[in-house]
Amino acid sequence: MKTKKMILMSCLLAVVLGVAGFKMDASSAFAQQRPGGHNGPPPGQRGPSGPGGEDRMFERLNLTAEQKQKIETLRDQQHEAAEPYHNQLRDLREQMSAIVEASTFNETAARAVIAKEVQIEAELKLIRVRTDNAVHNQLTAEQKAKLEEIRRNRREPRYGN
Repeated sequence: MKTKKMILMSCLLAVVLGVAGFKMDASSAFAQQRPGGHNGPPPGQRGPSGPGGEDRMFERLNLTAEQKQKIETLRDQQHEAAEPYHNQLRDLREQMSAIVEASTFNETAARAVIAKEVQIEAELKLIRVRTDNAVHNQLTAEQKAKLEEIRRNRREPRYGN
């Protein structure tokens, strides 16, 4: 029974380390310094579809200069709001490393760190959704309809391509 428990704990540890490592790699990939002291990907390399994905989509909407400026401001505000949470996640990764490297496993401490990570990730998601809503509300009715059409076409399977 003790062997099964050790195997289970090892698997759990491997999963936690794998997720933490993936998050670290993803975070560092976007931790480039931008002019004005802002971190993150440079303009034109944001969005869900890789480099320029969201920006290319917005180009198709024919945004006005004012809309583009407001959206850029919203993105900068999102980044500033998220930064303290990213710092907290970095601290939690260090705590998890200490738990992993300890001579004995402290499950209570590991669960506390994991719970805090989940809470912070939820806050980051809320910041993203709030910003997405604010960006969406910058669009005209025609732009919103065009955006929905673009999204619908992206979701449809493309057979034969």
